[in-house]
Amino acid sequence: MAIKPWRNPLVVVGGTMLAVTVVASVVATASRRAIITQASLPVLVGVGLIAYGWYAADERTDRFGQTVLQWIGYGIVAFFVVGYWFGQVSRTFDTSFLLAVVGSLGTGAAFGATVGLYSARLKRSNEDLAAKNEQLDQFLGVVSHDLRNPLNVAQGRLELAAEECDSDHLEPIDRSLDRMDTLIDDLLTLARQGEEIEETEPVDLATVSERCWDNVATADASLVVDADRTIGADRSRLQQLLENLFRNAVEHGGDDVRITVGELADGFYVADDGPGIPRDKHEDVFESGYTTASDGAGFGLAIVAEIASAHGWTIDVTESDEGGARFEITGVGS
Repeated sequence: MAIKPWRNPLVVVGGTMLAVTVVASVVATASRRAIITQASLPVLVGVGLIAYGWYAADERTDRFGQTVLQWIGYGIVAFFVVGYWFGQVSRTFDTSFLLAVVGSLGTGAAFGATVGLYSARLKRSNEDLAAKNEQLDQFLGVVSHDLRNPLNVAQGRLELAAEECDSDHLEPIDRSLDRMDTLIDDLLTLARQGEEIEETEPVDLATVSERCWDNVATADASLVVDADRTIGADRSRLQQLLENLFRNAVEHGGDDVRITVGELADGFYVADDGPGIPRDKHEDVFESGYTTASDGAGFGLAIVAEIASAHGWTIDVTESDEGGARFEITGVGS
């Protein structure tokens, strides 16, 4: 439902300020020039509040009118003391004490309105974030349950069909179902990577690299580990990072690609001797959905970037000595 503009707290305060300024100007005993000079500030503030409240405030911000009014009150109280003091001093000149106080109160109201609007918009952003998190939870529930269950049924039926008959169509179906299973895992992993890692443990880089290599379909690819150091990491998520880098190298570098894991002064790198990544695509590869593979979903390197960020590491892509891709992970502690 649309909010009536004149009910906006900024419009109310601005209108009140204009009315008080007019009354104070009428009863002031100073010269006309002094009255016009002193009344100009509260009039400008009042008009500004009315204009902003009338045209810029929306329905959701208006719901936080109490917050805005609260900060306006703080501003008025804070500037009342200043205005009272200024009014006392100005009594010795050809000025209006009342207009001096009104001008100070107007400045305080404007200050409070500015802070109040910021506070209201911050609350609104928090509401939006909470709503998005709720949608994310619903999405994870659909992916992990509503999609996984029928997929498991299909895989089970396929196994039964393979026992009863021999058909060339069964293997492509099996590959497609496995691909769907991998996509679901990638989506869940990507959605849950936003949390920062609070606890780490010493992890031997060479050992975890070789273990991850055993978990990836590597065809005729080979792994060389030229690292002898321990790093501080969440072991499970470090394994996800390495497995995704290995899988990416095999998918884009060919079945016989050679992959190297090596040390850096403050981290490590994973390089290959494949075709590499064009320089103008170095930033794009970490975006969700970016892929050059015909059957790729573009989540692998996005997951890698999220895991590195959660550790507080920095990841960059450059060219390896063999002309392939080289991913450098830096800022890594031991």
